[in-house]
Amino acid sequence: MYNFSACKREEMIAADLEAIITCVDTEQLDRSSVGRFFGAQLLEDVPDSVAPCAENGEFHSVGVAGPTFAQRLDVCVGKKVARPRFAFAEVALVVRPASLAPR
Repeated sequence: MYNFSACKREEMIAADLEAIITCVDTEQLDRSSVGRFFGAQLLEDVPDSVAPCAENGEFHSVGVAGPTFAQRLDVCVGKKVARPRFAFAEVALVVRPASLAPR
């Protein structure tokens, strides 16, 4: 059987995709994962029961950089909130005056 998840996961990491975990289902993944960057280290830390690309809703993420982005989004991870089953991380776009923007 072809392992689509493993293939795409490796392609995403190799392509320098940057994403931040914004929500986790705490019945499937520890709440400490919320707010972390998606990448090889995160995938090593999650249990084998978690699909590596969250096909079963284990976590949700927001992309901030990658090959389809003209430039990396400048974001900051803010407050983390735990609810009965889900944990969330606030991710905000950092808006800077044009004179302070990185070149």
